Amino acid sequence: MKKLSVLMAAAMVISCFSIGVMADESDAGLKPDASAASENGGTIPALRLDATGAGYIMFGQVVSGYSYGRNKDNPIDHRWLDFYGGNIIINSTPNDWFEAKVGMEVRSAFPITTTSGIMKETFRIQYRSFLPRAEGIFHKDFGSFCSLVLESGIFQYNFNPDIKNLGNYLYRGIAYPLFLETKLDYPWSDLMGIRGQVGFFDNQLKLEVILNSAITHAPFYDFSLALIPTYTTPNKMLEIGLGVCFDRLFSVDENATMAKNFYAQGMDSSLSLKSTKLDSRIMFDPKPLFGNPEFFGRQDCKLYGEAALLGLTDPKYFPGMNPDPTLLHRLPILLGINVPGFKIMDLISFEVEWFDSPYSNDWWGGYDQAPSPVPYSVSSTDSVWDDIYKNKDNFKWTVYLKKSFSKFDLITIFANDHTIYDTYNAETQPNTEQSLRKASDWHWYIKLQYNL
Repeated sequence: MKKLSVLMAAAMVISCFSIGVMADESDAGLKPDASAASENGGTIPALRLDATGAGYIMFGQVVSGYSYGRNKDNPIDHRWLDFYGGNIIINSTPNDWFEAKVGMEVRSAFPITTTSGIMKETFRIQYRSFLPRAEGIFHKDFGSFCSLVLESGIFQYNFNPDIKNLGNYLYRGIAYPLFLETKLDYPWSDLMGIRGQVGFFDNQLKLEVILNSAITHAPFYDFSLALIPTYTTPNKMLEIGLGVCFDRLFSVDENATMAKNFYAQGMDSSLSLKSTKLDSRIMFDPKPLFGNPEFFGRQDCKLYGEAALLGLTDPKYFPGMNPDPTLLHRLPILLGINVPGFKIMDLISFEVEWFDSPYSNDWWGGYDQAPSPVPYSVSSTDSVWDDIYKNKDNFKWTVYLKKSFSKFDLITIFANDHTIYDTYNAETQPNTEQSLRKASDWHWYIKLQYNL
């Protein structure tokens, strides 16, 4: 079953790219050999290429937080950080129903830790490069009644398109162990797989199906399946979305996914990294009630929310620990509002989140050798549990401001979120737990970005 599932997924991805190839060769007239080209008069039609991208610098401060390690280890105070980078995406649209996108981003990777004479690499400038998009997209409208989108490759996805920082729990949340993730000014999830979408009645009703392979957190390559229906009212005043994700439904490495090495240490063998995650979102825009006044910006006045259930069971991980297990520990709730900027500001957004998890927000778990479904162990009698995890890390918040001047963006972020900062060495400076762990921790950043 496992091998069959992997082969089916691979065939689906390859078939979608094959559609694009056929589109290039038939509709756009591109032929692989010279004789075929001569049949078309010896000319090759335009590839219809265009490019988008951006360059940016970001600077700010971690006012209070932790550089690496766990619990209350390695606290930092007013640590200044700079980042800079750029990205470019090449788009090809050989015909009206297929497009391909390939992108590359390079950014600096200055870590949260300070320089050290013991680790000489801390004195070197480091960079990170990655592929945010490499995909083929087939799209076809069948009148106002129905539309079809088929997307495959590496692509960005956001379950809740209204969020600025927090949320998107369907793909940025892990059930076992409990974990939420955020990245600075990057609310999307990077997925590798295939996404199908069917829309009805001018896309007021949409159904998405996503099959993706794990590429962000180990164990890698396991396949997850998600179903996501969305409804939008005709005047776009209300939008409701639901999602269910069968995380790691098809395992590539059964020993890793089922954490069998962890069980060898005498832990509960019923636990694994597999889970079922439920998510929901709602957006309310009151502007249509008042005729969409022109003095409001497009995003002004929107209210939005998201609530998820990360896992359908809450195990009793540590018998001597209180409080007792409850699904309420697995229920992150987000509320957001776009305060009117009256076209002076493009965005003035406030987001708050409540997540009553009594465990550390650490994606690695409590087993040193490999990711495990059990959180890092902290006793209920330990001062760390009382000072941080019991309830003092439950509340998160974000203030997000944006103003655009033609192709130039000015963005300001204030937040206590789930960011994990880079360190120089994963062995000597492990950082799998969120860097802002207490209610008093927060950071701020200013981002200057120029868009192509």
